[in-house]
Amino acid sequence: MAAFPNLVLTNAGIALQNKVQGGATLDLTNIQMGSGQLNGQPIGPLTALISSNATVPIQGGQAIGQNTYQVEGFFTNADLSAGFWWREIGIFANDPDNGEILYAYANAGDAGDYIPTVTDQRIEKYIFFSMALANATTVNVTIPQTDTFVLKTEVGQPNGVAGLDENGAVPIKQGGTGETTAQAALAALGAGVRPNELDNAYFVGGGTGWGVFPVNQRGVSGTISTPGYFIDRWKLVSGTVQITAAGLVLNGTIAQVLPAPIGSVYTATALTTTGPVICQYDDVSRTFTVAGTGQIFTFAKLEKGLGQTAAYQNTDGVWHLLPQPESDYTTQLAQCRMYFIRCNNAASIAGVAYSQTEFVFTVPITEMRTVPAISNVSCNGIVTQSGIIIPASALSFSVLRIGASGCVIRIDSTQNAEVGPAVLLDFSADFTAEL
Repeated sequence: MAAFPNLVLTNAGIALQNKVQGGATLDLTNIQMGSGQLNGQPIGPLTALISSNATVPIQGGQAIGQNTYQVEGFFTNADLSAGFWWREIGIFANDPDNGEILYAYANAGDAGDYIPTVTDQRIEKYIFFSMALANATTVNVTIPQTDTFVLKTEVGQPNGVAGLDENGAVPIKQGGTGETTAQAALAALGAGVRPNELDNAYFVGGGTGWGVFPVNQRGVSGTISTPGYFIDRWKLVSGTVQITAAGLVLNGTIAQVLPAPIGSVYTATALTTTGPVICQYDDVSRTFTVAGTGQIFTFAKLEKGLGQTAAYQNTDGVWHLLPQPESDYTTQLAQCRMYFIRCNNAASIAGVAYSQTEFVFTVPITEMRTVPAISNVSCNGIVTQSGIIIPASALSFSVLRIGASGCVIRIDSTQNAEVGPAVLLDFSADFTAEL
């Protein structure tokens, strides 16, 4: 730590001090830090630092006793373009006749500190200095209106600012929520947005393509009456469900199965065009169920904890969704692709024939939660090394494994081919790992 001697008033500082003793206001403006060395020259004639490297805003000040005033500043090296040896410090003030002057100065000489740039080490220092102000009745301190820092002495104090508890949260007794995440803090305030345990829970839009909710990789539309999966992650259990731009018109039951239990304390809610309804959830089977008799459902939410954080009601009686975490289409699509992927780009894929009747190809699919089943396969056959085309009617498909390199599929052929490179023509298929 730099060892500075007592501050010494410059000649301009002495002249200003005489004016202060005559009743003028002492108007302190800023602190400057520098790397200059005195090399025997007197301090009195100085009008600036020998080599100024940083300007420190004054953050506050307070009277100590009758004739002493303490000024506080905060230095950070966040904006330094080059490191420097901190050897000199100067206090600047406004002279009513001469403008800003170097009021007081000190030099640490060889006892200075090296201040690096922030890329090498973050440096933050509180700088305090006290001055004897004989006969000074008024002291002004110029404090910048932006980029100011909070003094340690003000943290957690009345008329100061709130501090943080051991978990990094603002304590309730200091006006905080005691929570460390935005959604938990909002929930603690009664307007929370706890995470949704469900995937693809926005039903408004019609699911007509990429970016339009709900996620609908199967491309289903209209009224569905056959039990099974329709839009991603949701299956029709009974009755009918109609996909519309306004939401899902439900005359029956739909459900989503979770990958893991969430515990015994939860809230299961769905939002219709007329307001929220209570839904059912069974933690043993991990199944969330929505039942309807003609209502239009716009959203569903299963969340840990008591009390729904899906929607709020305006004073006019209209229900609105609360902002939900991870609610963008890209995130929801990625979650859905863990369970179902429709590979429908009709790509040709290079592979190899390991025997006369067995081929292996790798499809660029890596994100599924487990080894998927393959169905609804379409292709134009396999071209062998010698140019022979084995028709699709002679092929049967299965999945061997899935990993970082892709999904490896095995194709068995009833028609013999030579061992070696091969190409799968215009391949499309559904890969399913639904629960």
